[in-house]
Amino acid sequence: LGMAANAVAQRPDDPGMLKFQGAAFPVDEEGGVVTVVVKRLRGSTGLVEISYETTPGSATEGDDYVATSGTLSWPDGDRSDKSFTVEILDDDLDEGQETFGVLLFDPTGGAELSPPSSAVVRIKPSDRADDDGEDDGEDDGEDDDVEAGVIRLTAISFPAFESSMLAQVSVERVDGTDGEVGVDFT
Repeated sequence: LGMAANAVAQRPDDPGMLKFQGAAFPVDEEGGVVTVVVKRLRGSTGLVEISYETTPGSATEGDDYVATSGTLSWPDGDRSDKSFTVEILDDDLDEGQETFGVLLFDPTGGAELSPPSSAVVRIKPSDRADDDGEDDGEDDGEDDDVEAGVIRLTAISFPAFESSMLAQVSVERVDGTDGEVGVDFT
């Protein structure tokens, strides 16, 4: 008899677990919307719902994205992916990558949250050059060839063993080296 390599046991009365498809959702600033996908795993018994909302980050609500909240529902027996969209606003400012969060909370129907239940939306800037990639010819008094760059995490997750009592998190500076920069962290 053959056995499935990744079989998951399902109780007959299991409403399942709800989670984001991934920990990050990238989008171009000029993209218009980002689609955020939520999965129902393990079980499908009964009607379950989950609330979602956007949370602040380096992107500015109302200037870079439209705050969004709501509820997703799965009827009994449904394990299909559900999604919601967040409108991305092109603010015509010369800025680096910006982020905001999305959060899942208050599952109903006996469903449980599973990681990741929070994720980050990364807005890739469209403002570094005109749409044709050429300098606009205007002299803003700054050297257009040198930029401070972007500081970012090197991965979307940093696994660690509880027994080690430490987790190593690394960051990198990309897309520029002009001047001294820093970043706060918690």
